[in-house]
Amino acid sequence: MIALVIGELRNYYAEKDRHLIYIDSSLAVMSFIFAFEPLGLSSCCINWPDIKEAEEKARVVLNPESDQRPIMFIAIGHADPEGLVAYSQEKSPAELAPFNFK
Repeated sequence: MIALVIGELRNYYAEKDRHLIYIDSSLAVMSFIFAFEPLGLSSCCINWPDIKEAEEKARVVLNPESDQRPIMFIAIGHADPEGLVAYSQEKSPAELAPFNFK
């Protein structure tokens, strides 16, 4: 399944707080995704870029209120027990994790 996290700008009154929907939502999502593990479920946060064209496409499908913004999608389901960690052709493991943990 997939969940959509939506932030509502009406909850933030000052212009300086307009990005708090992203911070607060992300903090709340941490607890949300941790709750899946005891249920035997896995999750994957899918970033939603703040790009005007993407927002317009989302508006057609989601029909949000004018002050609502998609923050991220969360894929939820049973992990493949044979699955591996994603591989990147663009970066080596040393670039992705430059620390030598022992």
